[in-house]
Amino acid sequence: MTDEERRARLGELADEIEAEMRRLGVWSESPPTEERVLEGGAFGVGTVPFEYWIQVVLLARLRQVAAGEIPIPGRSSVGVQAAREWDTAGYDTSHLQDLIHEVDAVAGGRR
Repeated sequence: MTDEERRARLGELADEIEAEMRRLGVWSESPPTEERVLEGGAFGVGTVPFEYWIQVVLLARLRQVAAGEIPIPGRSSVGVQAAREWDTAGYDTSHLQDLIHEVDAVAGGRR
């Protein structure tokens, strides 16, 4: 996959993740600011729910990558955190996790 194809796919994945979060009812129409989310460090742990970090940080970054505003990350490990966070979720996160694992693969050049 060329860098251009990777950028395009990461943009598509951002849209697919947003759609799945909306379908699951975990999308917020009034999320906290990026500054608030990042106060907790990696993934917003201890500050906000993981879903906010995905919405406010991850999806914004994926869209910036797709637009060519920032470089494609050399690696990503969001899928591991998603598995930890949603291990005991009260809803089916399997498709959402699949999408996030694909982000890791595309960002890392494994697709």
